Amino acid sequence: MHSAFSSLYWGIFGAYFLVLTVTSVLLSRMKVKSTRDYFVGGNAVPMFAVAISVLATSQSAATFLGGPEYSYGKDLTFIGFYLSAFLAVLFVAKVLIPRFYAINAVTVYELLEHRYGERAKKQAGVMFLIGRLFASGARLYIGALAISMILFLDITAVHVAISITILM
Repeated sequence: MHSAFSSLYWGIFGAYFLVLTVTSVLLSRMKVKSTRDYFVGGNAVPMFAVAISVLATSQSAATFLGGPEYSYGKDLTFIGFYLSAFLAVLFVAKVLIPRFYAINAVTVYELLEHRYGERAKKQAGVMFLIGRLFASGARLYIGALAISMILFLDITAVHVAISITILM
């Protein structure tokens, strides 16, 4: 069987896997007292690192690949999304993270509950779930388009529906 990966690609993949493994082993030996400590780093993580982590988490493969493709094919309006993401990082680092640290919160829901009460926390949770529902549908559709192109070399409705069935 012919592999599409050249020796260079396998070398890069191997180096990445090695760095990931070594980093995991070294970081797992750090003294962690609780699960909470593991996830928040004892509230000692610098604000810029937390903000960059939030930005990285918000980027999906669809955004990472689709943004440049859209800009190349149409116009550069999508770049506003990326610029606003950096502004959001500054807001998170300067405004939100200090508030999280002050009340020892881990999630935005804890912050909402502390500031506005239980009802605000629940409403935000419901809105998050609704958003995830739509986002999951979009990701399923994007994946189905790729599968349809691979299997059928087109994206007709029937072939996309078959691809969605395959993915589910």
